[in-house]
Amino acid sequence: MKTKLLFSVLVFFITSSALGVITTTAQDSILPGSEITQPTGTAEGYLSQTQSAKENLITMQQAIEAASSGFVTRSGTGLVLNGQTYKFSLANNYYLFYKSQTMIDEIFADAASLGLNVIRTWGFCDGMYKEGVSFQPSAGVYDESGFRKMDYILYKAAQSNMKIIIPFVNNWDDFGGMNQYVKWYLGTSPSTSEHDLFFTNDTIKGWYKSYVTYFLNRVNTYTGIAYKNDPTILGWDLANEPRAYTDSSGTILNPWINEMAAYVKGIDPNHLLSAGIEGWYGYRDSYGGVTGVDFITSQSSPYIDIAAFHLFPNYYGLSDSQALQWITTRANDAQNTLGKPVYIGEFGKMVDRNAPDASTQMNARDTLYKNIYSTASSTGVDGVGFWMLAGHQDNGSLYPDYDHFTVYSPEDRSTSRIIKSGSSLFVPSTKPGKRNSQTTTTTSTSLADAAYQVADTDLSAYLLKKNRAETLAAFRGEDALISKKLYSSLYSQSITLTE
Repeated sequence: MKTKLLFSVLVFFITSSALGVITTTAQDSILPGSEITQPTGTAEGYLSQTQSAKENLITMQQAIEAASSGFVTRSGTGLVLNGQTYKFSLANNYYLFYKSQTMIDEIFADAASLGLNVIRTWGFCDGMYKEGVSFQPSAGVYDESGFRKMDYILYKAAQSNMKIIIPFVNNWDDFGGMNQYVKWYLGTSPSTSEHDLFFTNDTIKGWYKSYVTYFLNRVNTYTGIAYKNDPTILGWDLANEPRAYTDSSGTILNPWINEMAAYVKGIDPNHLLSAGIEGWYGYRDSYGGVTGVDFITSQSSPYIDIAAFHLFPNYYGLSDSQALQWITTRANDAQNTLGKPVYIGEFGKMVDRNAPDASTQMNARDTLYKNIYSTASSTGVDGVGFWMLAGHQDNGSLYPDYDHFTVYSPEDRSTSRIIKSGSSLFVPSTKPGKRNSQTTTTTSTSLADAAYQVADTDLSAYLLKKNRAETLAAFRGEDALISKKLYSSLYSQSITLTE
């Protein structure tokens, strides 16, 4: 069937769609320090210097699907993607932002082999460098080393049909965290009580907002897509496991959650937003320590789309049966009290691999993990994620199991089998040649970028000037050419495409 599309309509769709990053605004236009370079020589000469466009041929129908495959959204107490119910199974990994591309690639490959469709990974490194990489070495200063790593993570995720969840800051001191913000303000390391200045001090809150603003408006150097417009991202966590240590009533943390959630949504209404909490009730943990968190009131903000909780029986002093009840109670409250979807951001059971009874510990972990997946599925939990997936280092050795929660795949064969089986309860498998609407993402910024992939001739200098962010993405990606049809349509004002 032949369809005639007005180019003006195409441009309108591209520029107005939340999927596109075309217009050259101060924030979203072109990468800092980048210059536009006009292609030179003949079309034949240009083609001889680049890979054949035919290697990247996709049908126009695929282009349309890529451009229109949108964001996961909340629908009542569930999630929806492309009109279908969406559920997810994830692995956590914190080291992606400072490790090599080889190590990043392995995690995505291992995650795919486990049947996962989401990775949750850190989007912060404050006041420090980790192996030469930082996001925010000092307050209000944002380092390309961290953001270029995140660019690649998102690029690789899209290639792998994965989505990403990213927390903006850590409650803990690993990689800086909230205490680093307070230290910037006080000039010295904060006490436990001073930690809560993070939630109440206007200067500190301003630094957090500025960081979030930069993060959301960041334009990916691999894809040309602003993070806020990238459907590869499933959602954001305001923080990883936020706690207010001086608050036994919720009056410190809860207003911060509402304020920051509203702020994030004001910039990025596209993505799901979570508070990232552990999910205690009554603002105290099982040891009587103050957390300032309540599963219901801390997630009642209308700007929070999806409730979250974590589950670590070793840390929380829970038996296996209590751990499963932990899930059931929170799933019920999320659905019936909050009226929201819910996901388990982290769960884990410790195994000391060097202990004499390591195999017994591993068997116990496997049993609990199997029951966690089945309980989460039967109670209507929308997503579930284990802590943590690790792989090999660049020297060939396994990344150390520092906290005794690590899963290696396929090395931990029994655990890997259980995770893969558990993931199948949330992520439907796809047959070869069929597209899975749950995992469909796109590395294209729009229909025009998709058209680059079906190209057979020169890249238009006109579009190079007009659509700078997309063009730059096309040059820097592997699929870089634009169809002569699309170029000529600038003058004919119409284009005939065959579906």
